[in-house]
Amino acid sequence: MNSEVECLLFQELFTQLKHYSASVRHEALNGMKELLTTNTDLIQKHLSDILEKCFELVSDKDTVVRRTMVKNVLKVVLPSITEKQIMPFFPLVSAHLCFAMTHINDAIKVDSLLVLDLLLEHYPRLVISKSNQVLLNFIEQISRLKGDGQSRLLTTNPDSETSGMHWRGKVLTRLQKCLEAVVLCSAEDLQSGDEKTDLQTEAMDIHIYTESEENTVQFTPTYIKTAWESPGFTYG
Repeated sequence: MNSEVECLLFQELFTQLKHYSASVRHEALNGMKELLTTNTDLIQKHLSDILEKCFELVSDKDTVVRRTMVKNVLKVVLPSITEKQIMPFFPLVSAHLCFAMTHINDAIKVDSLLVLDLLLEHYPRLVISKSNQVLLNFIEQISRLKGDGQSRLLTTNPDSETSGMHWRGKVLTRLQKCLEAVVLCSAEDLQSGDEKTDLQTEAMDIHIYTESEENTVQFTPTYIKTAWESPGFTYG
C-alpha cells in the first residue's frame, strides 16, 4: 500500500469515527486495528491523529464503541510507543480521561477505569505527573459534596452503577495503583540521584535530619504534595 492510499484510508476511518451510527464507528475501529496490526509502522506515521481521534471515544455514548476502542486500538498502539513519544499528547489524553472519570453517564465512568489501567501499565510516570487532575477524580467517582460545599458524602443510589461497594472497591483499587506508582517512581528517582526529570517540573524535596534524629532522610516530591491541594478536572 503506497503512502497516498494509506493516508486516504486513514482519513476515511477517522471520519467514520465521528459517524452518528455506533455500528459505523465500531467497524472503523475494527478496520483500524487490522491496518495497525499488519503494519506497525503506521502507528508512528499517524500517531497524532490516532491518539486525538481515539481518545475522544473514551466518552462515547455507546459501550461497544468505547470498549472496542480500548481493546482493538489502545491495546495495539500503546505498547508500541514510548513514554517520550506520547508525552506531547499526554495533556490531551489526561483531559479526555478525566472527562470520562467524572461523566454524568455511569457506564462511561466505569469504562474510564479500563483506560486508566492501560495508562498506568505503560506510562505510570506520566499518569502521576498529571496526578493533580487524576487523583482527586477518584473522590468524585465515589462521593459528592454536601450542601455546605465543605464536606463530602459517599454516593448512595440503588439505581446507580457507581454507588455500590463493588464499584467503590474498583475505584480504590485503581487509587492504590496510582499511589504505588508514586512511591515507586519517587524511590527510583532518589536512587538514580537525578535532580530533575523531564516528567517532573520541580526537584524532589529532601530533608536531612540532624544527628540526634539519626540522620534519616524523608523525601516527598513537591509535585506530589501540590497534587493533593489542587482541584481535579471535573465537568458539568
